[in-house]
Amino acid sequence: MVEHHKLAPPAPNRLDRRFRVARPDRVWAGDMTVIPTRAGWLHLTMLLDLYSRRVVGWAMGSQRTQALSLAALRMAIEQRRPAPGLLHHSDQGSQYAGALYQDQLAQQGFVASMSRKGNAYDNAVVESFFGNLKNELVHHRNFATREEARAEIFDYMELFYNRRRAHATLQYMSPVDYEDSHRVTETNCPGNPGYLIVSRDPDKLFIFLGNQEGDDPLNRPPQRLNKCVIHRFPFRVRREVQHTTPFT
Repeated sequence: MVEHHKLAPPAPNRLDRRFRVARPDRVWAGDMTVIPTRAGWLHLTMLLDLYSRRVVGWAMGSQRTQALSLAALRMAIEQRRPAPGLLHHSDQGSQYAGALYQDQLAQQGFVASMSRKGNAYDNAVVESFFGNLKNELVHHRNFATREEARAEIFDYMELFYNRRRAHATLQYMSPVDYEDSHRVTETNCPGNPGYLIVSRDPDKLFIFLGNQEGDDPLNRPPQRLNKCVIHRFPFRVRREVQHTTPFT
């Protein structure tokens, strides 16, 4: 099946190979690949959160369509509920450059970024994921049907890769463990519109996070700012809170 889409001009490469991301759901990267089965190709499209390398959205089908990419995007939005401003990186394929997909990004307030044409290194993290999937699973299987391949790829992504596979870039944790051990909750600072409080301790420890791109809260000293009390917080806290502490 060949789809014909009205294509938007390719977005600039805003990601520019900056694959280390300080916070979750700030940058997603996606792509498509094909899996051979004796019944024909199975097409897989997915989105990774570059913060934790977690697969946040995916879809599989017998045809390479824009609807497949939209299904993966909608899954990611439903599961993660990201804020507007998220950077969405992909290649320049019609599944991503098509009007329907770009309209969905615009409705969510996402910012599009695209690799330079034919340059896989601009989306190296996703390419690495596909390489691992094929080296660790697909090349060791001779799938009889698409349904068989779909079930095993689901297990690989959701049960093994997201929850058990250690990553050197994640301090040898799995994506889920990395997110859990670095979990933060953000809430607006009422005395400082446009700024956030990030907290890992529900009792006493807060840190002020500015609204400038690239701020690293772990490297900021304790502060007081207007009506918000801001302190450093410990490294591993698993509970979440949403409140501020006013001056007394």
